[in-house]
Amino acid sequence: MDNPRPGDFTRLEKGQQGGNYKLYDLGVSLNTNFLCFNQNLRKDLKTPYVDAVKYRWFSTPNFRRAMALALDQSKMGRLAFQGQAVPNWGPTTRGNRLWFDSQVKQYGYDPGRARALLAGEGFIDRNHDGWLEDARGNRVQFSLITNTGNTVREAMANLVKNDLKKIGVDVTVTLLDFGQLMNRLRETRDFDCVLLGFQSGVPADPAMGQNVWRSTGKYHQWCLDMPRPATPWEAEIDSLMDQLVRIDDYARRKRMWDRVQEIVTDQVPFIYLPTQKAYVVARNSFGNLRPTLLPHRVLWNSEQIYVLKR
Repeated sequence: MDNPRPGDFTRLEKGQQGGNYKLYDLGVSLNTNFLCFNQNLRKDLKTPYVDAVKYRWFSTPNFRRAMALALDQSKMGRLAFQGQAVPNWGPTTRGNRLWFDSQVKQYGYDPGRARALLAGEGFIDRNHDGWLEDARGNRVQFSLITNTGNTVREAMANLVKNDLKKIGVDVTVTLLDFGQLMNRLRETRDFDCVLLGFQSGVPADPAMGQNVWRSTGKYHQWCLDMPRPATPWEAEIDSLMDQLVRIDDYARRKRMWDRVQEIVTDQVPFIYLPTQKAYVVARNSFGNLRPTLLPHRVLWNSEQIYVLKR
C-alpha cells in the first residue's frame, strides 16, 4: 500500500507483526498542499475573471499574508491528518533535502497580526457584527472549492473556514468532483479560492516546475497562461527559472531556487498548508525492498526485488 490515509496509520502501525507486513516511514512527503486565490485576468490583461471587489482583495499581498497568518497549521496537522503531517511554508518541503530552503518566510499562527495587517489595508468590522468590511463597505466573504471524496482536503477546507471566521472573514466551502473542479480552474476560471496540492516532479528538481512558476505556465494557478508577467516579482521568477534550466552548477542553481522560494513566500500566491508524512506498507514476503519518497516508491528497483522462500 502506497501512502496510506492518515486515519489508517495507528491501525497499520499496531498490526505489523500479526499482519506479516512492515510499515516503512519515508519521512516528510515531497508533495505540497495549498490555498490559491483567483487573480486570473482576461485577454485584455485588465479585466479579472473574479468579481472586481474580490480581485482587489485577492491581489493585495497583505490580504494574502493575513490569510496565511490566520491558519493554524499545527491544529490542521492534528485534526485533518490525524497527526501525520508537519507545517509547511514554501514550495519545497523539508523532505527534499537538496532544495529545501530553511530561510523562507514562515507564517506561524498569529490571528492578532492577521487582523492588524487587514486593518492596515482598510478591512475592519464597521458594522460591529463580527464580520470584516473593506474600505468601501463590502463584507469580506468568498467561496473555497476543493474536490469531494478527498477526506483530508475536505477536513482542511472546514478548518480554514473556522480559522478565518475567527478574524471576521466569511468563507463558504463548496465540494466539487475533480472534473468540475479542473474545469473551473482551467476553463471557466470561475472560483474565488481553491484548496489543492502539487505532486513532486521526478526527479525532484525545481526545473521540473516550469509550468507552475513561469507566468506562461498552465499550472500558474493564481493567474494562468499569461503572455507576460503581471508583476515585477513574477518577472524575476521567470528570469530565475530560465537560468535554472541552463546552468549545471548545483550551488548556483540552489541560490537561484532559494531566491524563487523567498519571493513566493513573501508574495504568497500560494498559501501553503501542512505536508503529510509518507509511508509505504509492504508484505514481509519480499526481499531487497528499499522504498523511497520518489515515485515509484516501491518498484523503482524492481529488478532487484525477490520473493523470500517460505
